[in-house]
Amino acid sequence: MTVAQQLPVVLTPRQEQILELIGEGMTNREIGARLGVTEKTIKNSVTGLLASLNVQRRSQAAVYCVLRRQSAEVSATDPSPSIRRSTSRPPISQPRPAGANRG
Repeated sequence: MTVAQQLPVVLTPRQEQILELIGEGMTNREIGARLGVTEKTIKNSVTGLLASLNVQRRSQAAVYCVLRRQSAEVSATDPSPSIRRSTSRPPISQPRPAGANRG
């Protein structure tokens, strides 16, 4: 099972920001400059992020980020079958016309 196939991971808003920037290939120093915090603060945040994702390497977090983006793009363009509504049968709550075949 891949990281992206595991149960959904709940991240803090800051972890989400850092994950996206890791996914863009930024270093801790670059992320710190972008977010206005020290490199050490980012290093500590990345450690917590990796633990939340249950991964050991930054590269695994980057892959997770990319796969999650791709999954979100597919979901946005292709609704799941449970969302699609069949047009071949009327909804159950709609009454049948009098004399309709009940068979």
